[in-house]
Amino acid sequence: MSSFRLAELAVEDEIARLRNGTSAFVLPGVQIMIFPIGLVITSLWMVIGIGAYAFGTYNRYNFRDNYRRRMARAEKGSAARF
Repeated sequence: MSSFRLAELAVEDEIARLRNGTSAFVLPGVQIMIFPIGLVITSLWMVIGIGAYAFGTYNRYNFRDNYRRRMARAEKGSAARF
C-alpha cells in the first residue's frame, strides 16, 4: 500500500471512531502547542520601537518647552525698563 492509502485508512478509522463516540473531536488551532518564539521576537521589536518613539516625543516636548522659555526670557530682557 502507498503512504497515501495508509493515511486514507487512518482517516477512515478515526471518522468511524468519532461516529461511534469512542474518540473525542478536538478542534485544531485553539491551543498553542509550541512555544511562540515568533510572538516573543515581534513583541520585543514592538516594545523597542514604541520606546524609541516615546523617547523622541518626550525629547521634542522638552526642547519645545525650553525654546519657549528662552524666547520669553529674550523678549522680556529686550523690553525697555523705565
